[in-house]
Amino acid sequence: AMKEQKTLAAELPLKMVLRDHKAQIWPAMLLTWFLSAGIVTITLLTPNILQTQFQYTAADALLANSIAIVCLTFACVFWGWLADRIGAYRVLLIGAVVLALSASAFYRALPTDIVRTAALYGLTGFGLGSVAVVPMVLVGLFPPAVRYSGFSFSYNVAYSIFGGFTPILVSLWMRSDALAPAHYLVSVCVLAIGLAWYLSAKEKRA
Repeated sequence: AMKEQKTLAAELPLKMVLRDHKAQIWPAMLLTWFLSAGIVTITLLTPNILQTQFQYTAADALLANSIAIVCLTFACVFWGWLADRIGAYRVLLIGAVVLALSASAFYRALPTDIVRTAALYGLTGFGLGSVAVVPMVLVGLFPPAVRYSGFSFSYNVAYSIFGGFTPILVSLWMRSDALAPAHYLVSVCVLAIGLAWYLSAKEKRA
């Protein structure tokens, strides 16, 4: 349809993105930071943190992590369904608040019995599911002619950077603060809340 309407990019799409859509690149990258920080910290780093910092057994850490991942999986569907009804920006804002509160409660409760650990970890996984709306937002930031290039460039570059330094940052931070994962996640959630407000206001002005 775009070809018939002569709306395809007339030159290299990535070149157009870098030249004409800088205002869309930076929020896309920051939202990818929110997504990557949540996924890496909660699903990948936390099982090891439970064992090394709080003396959970490997079996208990794996059990709690598995419950969180199952909750995350179903939550992605829920948050996506909700975004179809109230909008991606509202869900991004609400989900970031839920993730900040649940992650803070989870890490502050450690160490505790495995039942409570699994329940709070699962709740945090549910909050993390709200990152499912990030790709929805990113898709809407770029016009159709350069949408794939704009999305893929912003997402992949940002995920490589933020996903790579998150384990290093959290590990170094935990040397002086046992609640470093919670503080880090709350920080990126505040960032996501600000971006949701900014992008929503910008869309209304347009």
